[in-house]
Amino acid sequence: MGNADKIKPFQWEKGQPSPNPGGRPRTAELSNAIRKQLESEMTLDGQIITVAEAIASGLVKSALGGDIRAIREIADRAEGRPAQTVNVEGDAGEIQSRILVEFVDAK
Repeated sequence: MGNADKIKPFQWEKGQPSPNPGGRPRTAELSNAIRKQLESEMTLDGQIITVAEAIASGLVKSALGGDIRAIREIADRAEGRPAQTVNVEGDAGEIQSRILVEFVDAK
């Protein structure tokens, strides 16, 4: 699978400056396209609002209509998801762990 002697002169050596100091480039083309769409404006009920506001309005309307999934989504977004406890049994008896998943803005 290739000749190691050919690539040896081009390999990064310990102690040298990194050949890629910024790490892997983070391309988020889909995320950027979605953000752009969410920021775009539209007309709803005679008002000019963003697409994100229209989606939020529809979600609230669904929640008011009793849609449990919409209610849960609003609560998760507004108040954060509740911490989840996981019980694991090991040799020393029962061990209790808490896992907190935190979503951060990737901007």
